[in-house]
Amino acid sequence: MDRGVVVIREERREEERRRLIARFIVAVLLDVFTGVCKKTGHVAHPWALELNLWAHLCFTLVTAMITFAPTTVVELMRKIREECDKLILLGFLCLMASLSFSACLGLGLFVDV
Repeated sequence: MDRGVVVIREERREEERRRLIARFIVAVLLDVFTGVCKKTGHVAHPWALELNLWAHLCFTLVTAMITFAPTTVVELMRKIREECDKLILLGFLCLMASLSFSACLGLGLFVDV
């Protein structure tokens, strides 16, 4: 009886670990994309730069949270996963807004006065 409880706990722990790994990969890939956007030279508007920075900070925080997350306590991993979901969403929205500003600059929709 006791052996079955241990197996279920191990399965839950592995499931949470897999979910965190998937979020880690998404955060790293999106963070790399924020670096590519800065290097192209199209991000010239201060709002676009600021939003790109916020996106970078969100994704970096997610990678740090997952890297240093204790993988023994399932409830703590679940809380970290929920926080990471919020930060990934916020970072994604900032990145999309930054790219939108960059596209407007590239099309000449913003005129410097």
